[in-house]
Amino acid sequence: MDDRYNREERSYDRGERERPDSGSSGAPGDFPWQDTGTAGALPDVWEEPPEGPSVGPSGGTGAQSNPSAVAGFVLSLVMWIGLVIPWLSFVLWVAALTFSSIGLSRAKRRGAPHKGLAIAGLCLSLIGVVILVIVILIIVGAAAFGG
Repeated sequence: MDDRYNREERSYDRGERERPDSGSSGAPGDFPWQDTGTAGALPDVWEEPPEGPSVGPSGGTGAQSNPSAVAGFVLSLVMWIGLVIPWLSFVLWVAALTFSSIGLSRAKRRGAPHKGLAIAGLCLSLIGVVILVIVILIIVGAAAFGG
């Protein structure tokens, strides 16, 4: 087995004056890092970290997060509240659709959490836009025919 941590010893002597022998302990010029003992030696075999997602102190996965999915879901809920103001609801719909799509793609590609929230955000925003179009048609129809 090839040990990738085993380095070839190289001579860095550039013709300088002779250095004290590292084997003589207590002699002037010896340094603590020149100790030939095995107390600070590195192990022969390096252990690789276990594979799989690391679980942090809060119980979630370590570096994986998906705030886009959560933001898309929350924006789609707020869009439903804002249906009485069509222009605000349209802006919220675009934002909800964008964030939910990003969150879903991250959940599929990287295995990030909150895939369900991203799907729910997409569904709520798509249903909401259908209702938004109906509300806009009612407002335009009332203005055109109602007088």
